[in-house]
Amino acid sequence: MTQTITPNILVSISGKPKSGKTHCIMTFPEPIKLFSFDLGAKLVRAKFPDKQIDVVEYDLPVVDSLSGDVPWATPFWQKVRKDIYDAMDSGEYQTIAIDPFSVVWDICRFSFAEEQNRDKLGKARDYGEPNARCRGFFLKASLVGVNLVVTSYLKDEYKEDKQTGNLILDGWKHTIGMVDIHMTLERTGKKNVATIEDSRFGFDLIGHKFEMPTYEDLSILLGL
Repeated sequence: MTQTITPNILVSISGKPKSGKTHCIMTFPEPIKLFSFDLGAKLVRAKFPDKQIDVVEYDLPVVDSLSGDVPWATPFWQKVRKDIYDAMDSGEYQTIAIDPFSVVWDICRFSFAEEQNRDKLGKARDYGEPNARCRGFFLKASLVGVNLVVTSYLKDEYKEDKQTGNLILDGWKHTIGMVDIHMTLERTGKKNVATIEDSRFGFDLIGHKFEMPTYEDLSILLGL
């Protein structure tokens, strides 16, 4: 009998706090390795007692100035990158998750600024190297064949220095272009509602909404 192999997918989930992003991650195929840079992952983990989910929580340093004398971002970035790459290379996990990727992007770009002996990233050309480093996570996941799920915060959209009233992904701006599916999560009453915002599987999926999203919902929708 021929064994059916489900292809891996790269997924981006954005939303406000408490909209169900971490819960959705934990519905993906196990074993799962979740790299958490926010509070609450272990609380959500407790709702899935029968699944193999390894949670790594990072204590973020308290940074009250970007011009401090002691570099913090570079050693932190090097550890985070190694931890995630090692998990992908281990062959032990079907799903790797980074929650939220917004924080990893900040660590990455501040690390590069430290390497260049600058207090802040300046001109646009300075972002080439940080972009390449963040892109590496997505390319690596595709290469080794694991599911990758990244979450992001939301922020107000501005045009000509005025708020448009819309919310957009806060973090690495190339995230959506690197994934197969990008969806937003919003809490509506007592339910979390997902909306497909971008899809590599066809335009007909864009705008599709479903409540309390899970990996199974996505796999059925995508025909995996």
